[in-house]
Amino acid sequence: MKVRTSLVFTLFSAVLFAAPGISQTVWHVDDDAAPGGDGSSWASAHKDLQSALDVVGTGDQIWVATGRYRPTHPLTPGDGRSAAFKIPIEVRIYGGFAGHEPSVSERAGLFDRTELSGDLGVKGVDTDNAYHVVYLGENPFGNYPSRIDGFSISRGNANGTSDLREQRGGGIYVSMDGPGYSPVLELAHCTIRDNRGLRGSGIAIDNLGLVNMRDCRLTGNSAEDQGGALLVQTARLRAHNCQFDRNRARKGGAVFLNSSFPDSPATGPRVRFVSCLFHDNAASRGGVAFLEGNSFTSGIGTWVNCTLDNNFAGTSGGAFFAKTGATIPARLTVKNSILWNNRAPIHPQIFGPDAVVTYSDIRGTWPGLGNFMADPQFVNRGARDYHTLAGSPAHDAGDNAAMFNDI
Repeated sequence: MKVRTSLVFTLFSAVLFAAPGISQTVWHVDDDAAPGGDGSSWASAHKDLQSALDVVGTGDQIWVATGRYRPTHPLTPGDGRSAAFKIPIEVRIYGGFAGHEPSVSERAGLFDRTELSGDLGVKGVDTDNAYHVVYLGENPFGNYPSRIDGFSISRGNANGTSDLREQRGGGIYVSMDGPGYSPVLELAHCTIRDNRGLRGSGIAIDNLGLVNMRDCRLTGNSAEDQGGALLVQTARLRAHNCQFDRNRARKGGAVFLNSSFPDSPATGPRVRFVSCLFHDNAASRGGVAFLEGNSFTSGIGTWVNCTLDNNFAGTSGGAFFAKTGATIPARLTVKNSILWNNRAPIHPQIFGPDAVVTYSDIRGTWPGLGNFMADPQFVNRGARDYHTLAGSPAHDAGDNAAMFNDI
């Protein structure tokens, strides 16, 4: 039987998201805790996350109970808006606890009620918010991953004027900012919402950063220029079972890709989206994604088993805008996916004549092996329930060979 092209929730191999190993120490954080706790238990929890980050060691875990936590340590001395939660290498931070659980597996799952907020100054005013809520930078030791699991990350505003780094990654910024190894972030069970900035307002990954992301939602983020939800530039990304909705930008309502590494036959695509859902994103070009192409760099990205519906572009590329005709062309690959009611004045689904699309259900058709056009029969498109009904023509219409070995 062939794989289905509708949104599928899949399992992940230990290669991408290994189960947490034995930790040296578990630190507890609860904003309802009494002041002065040492973090050794829920009864003596730290009151704020920064206190735990100040004492955490390599290999440690931090468990965070529901509440709202704001960064207090500026990355740039004297600039209060540069405050961010700077995540140490090989530290795992778990949110969503009620404040009594004895293990990560038993946490209450209150992820949306455990908030990392960039709303630093006047509450509800964006202009004085943190440039980044979360920051992962230098990595002097090796490609050891850090993990953030079970949070809502919101209200960052990457609109700095003096430093390019302060113009991207309002929610999360991952970048190698010195000599050493690439920073690696595992991101799971998180909602990245209502962040602002110039580029990559929800998450920005650049300068050799790597993010492995699963079971996350990026919603309501807005960029003035590129990548309302996500910017990937000279970096790597694996996004699995994620949802991107209601994001806005000039180029790439949800995603902007540039300076991408060439895909490797040994490791597969460096930037890939698998079993992801994209709806109600908007841009001037590339309602879902804009893949750059010019004389120097290009964007390369692969979408497999994804559903893209009700995205909009003001000029072209209701779902994708890929500059495939540039000197160094963008490279867009789409497999086993549904592109249906996306809209634009021209090229409502895809702009990019050389995009490689196979085994996909595309409204308006597209040349490629296994492609077809038929109503995918969503359960309730108006309510944004993109599961497909029994008998959908998208069932058993995919290509098993398109799937990756680590899924």
